[in-house]
Amino acid sequence: MKIDVPELSLAVLIGITGSGKSTFAARHFKPTEVLSSDYFRGLVSDDENDQSATVDAFEALHYVAGKRLAAGRFTVIDATNVQRESRQPLVALARQEYPRHEGLRLAAGDQLADVVGPDVEWRAPAGREVVVGDNDLLPVAFLETGAAIAKSVVRIALGERQYGSGFLIAPDLVLTNQHVLPSLEVAQRAVIELGCQETLAGVAIAGVPHATRAGEVYAADEAADWAVVKIEPVAGCTPISLAAGDLAVPKVGERVYIIQHPGGGPKEVALGDNAVTYVDDQRIQYLTDTRPGSSGSPVFDRRWRLVALHHSGGWMTEGDDPNAKDLKFRNEGVPIGVVRAALVKARLVQ
Repeated sequence: MKIDVPELSLAVLIGITGSGKSTFAARHFKPTEVLSSDYFRGLVSDDENDQSATVDAFEALHYVAGKRLAAGRFTVIDATNVQRESRQPLVALARQEYPRHEGLRLAAGDQLADVVGPDVEWRAPAGREVVVGDNDLLPVAFLETGAAIAKSVVRIALGERQYGSGFLIAPDLVLTNQHVLPSLEVAQRAVIELGCQETLAGVAIAGVPHATRAGEVYAADEAADWAVVKIEPVAGCTPISLAAGDLAVPKVGERVYIIQHPGGGPKEVALGDNAVTYVDDQRIQYLTDTRPGSSGSPVFDRRWRLVALHHSGGWMTEGDDPNAKDLKFRNEGVPIGVVRAALVKARLVQ
């Protein structure tokens, strides 16, 4: 369905956290048109996940939105907006600039008209089923293998409610980002937690803490953003292989999956809206969802081969040109081949 949006509009995206609003906005609107509540939360608190900054964040967001509307500029609000009381300040903001607009009058009374697209008659082919769009079918073994691999993904507690993610590459070695463990001192204080996740009933399972032995092994590379630290040996799970034959380089359009600790919370996996968008020798960019706290997570292809070490997200360019103006809202990882080569040189893996 194609929806024609008037040039002069305030578009308010509505949906729960993780429903794909930011991905939708990044695909269909200019970076300058989108005002994200997470982004403004980060502006006022240096932490997009800091819920205590929400009031100040929305005050700043509403101010900028008002200035854009006053200038006659199309504006998109990327926030949950699932409750009527959350939407009303935005409607009021728009009505300040356009008090006679009929659509805004209806919105003020929560009486928005339905968006109606053309009727399409659809009939399934007789006697057979079809793949609609991309083929999303996966073998059941995908789930079984993923569950086994997930046991090796860890949460890294840094103190003061700061967290990162990482994964075992040996029973006593954890791989993560250099910006998660930027120094020997930080690595020595860190606690590695295994098994921090939720049951199907939503009951949280506390992770099993493991102290680091950073004094014995700690290595890092700021440029490639990787770090390895030694920990107490872990039994009961198979480390994620860095053997050359177990790694892969994805192509643009293929899907990648990330097991992570988003927001420093229980272990989760991102499965949807996960296409690769750009690949070169130094970076792999993708639409797979992450959050602060996901840095250091493993990125896999559909065969659970390791393809990247996740390390950043947000508005970014393709390639190395710092002056490029075509920004994309994506996540990014370091190609695992780059990391492996450095670890082999440091004699941390074979």
